[in-house]
Amino acid sequence: MLTAPWFEPGERLEWKILGDYWEGEFVSVRRTGTFWFTNRRLYIQADPLQVNLPYTALRSVAPCNVGPMVKFLPTGIRILLQDGTVHQCSFPQRERWLAYLRGRLQ
Repeated sequence: MLTAPWFEPGERLEWKILGDYWEGEFVSVRRTGTFWFTNRRLYIQADPLQVNLPYTALRSVAPCNVGPMVKFLPTGIRILLQDGTVHQCSFPQRERWLAYLRGRLQ
């Protein structure tokens, strides 16, 4: 079993993939990084960002388009948290990761 220093006791890595984290509402900045899917959360390392998204905090996930100014890339996933915060990510096989995250909604 793979672990990382920031894993909590009992947490295990299920998937580790490369992707993009998109910041900004109207003009977006793309940050390429690593997405760690564990049994408890999605952890994103996209320098200099580190984003921790526990599955218990997810309200919904949905497909979206992403891009720097015009949102034309159909590879995005919009993650809405219980507190109203929105995160946008994109990676290959979007439908696979949408299904994975939807399976962890509380």
